[in-house]
Amino acid sequence: MEISTNKKISLGIVLVGGLSVLGSYVPVFQNTETLWYDINTNLIKFYFLPLMLVAAGGFLTYFIEYLIKPDPQKGLLSYGFTHPLLLAILLLASTAWSIFQVRHVKTNQPMYAILASTSLVVTAICSILLLAGTVEADESWLGVVGLGLFCLTTVINDGVVYNAKMIFETFRETSRS
Repeated sequence: MEISTNKKISLGIVLVGGLSVLGSYVPVFQNTETLWYDINTNLIKFYFLPLMLVAAGGFLTYFIEYLIKPDPQKGLLSYGFTHPLLLAILLLASTAWSIFQVRHVKTNQPMYAILASTSLVVTAICSILLLAGTVEADESWLGVVGLGLFCLTTVINDGVVYNAKMIFETFRETSRS
C-alpha cells in the first residue's frame, strides 16, 4: 500500500505536533490548582483522565483510519494540503494554549487569557473542519466517530466550558482591580 505525500506530511505533523502538545502540557499539570480556577482537584482528576482518553482514542482512531483509507475524493479534505494544514494549525493552537495559559497565571495579564482563549477557539474550529471534511468524504464512519469523540473534548469541553470559566474568572479578577 502506497502512502500519499499528504498522508506522509500529516503523519509527520501529528508526530512532531503531538509531542509538542504533550511537552507544553507539563507546566499545566504542575499548576492544576491555578489553571483550573478553583475546581476541586479530585474532580479535575476524575474529569480530566476520561476526557484525555476519549480525545486521544478518538483522534487515533480517526488518524489510523485516515492512513489506511484512500485519499478523500470529495469534500474539504480532498483539496491539496487542506488536511495537513488543518492538523498543523490545530496542534500549534493546542500547544499555544498551554503556553499562553501558564503565562496568564504567572503574570495575571488579561492579554494572555485572550490569546489562550483564541487558541482554544482555533483548535475547536480546526476540529470541526476535520470532522466536516470526513463526513463530506463519506468514506469512513469509524473516522467520523473517532473525530466526533475528539470534538467532544476540543469543541465542547475546551472551546466552550473551559473557555467560559476562564473568561469569566479573568475578567471578574480584572474588574476587581
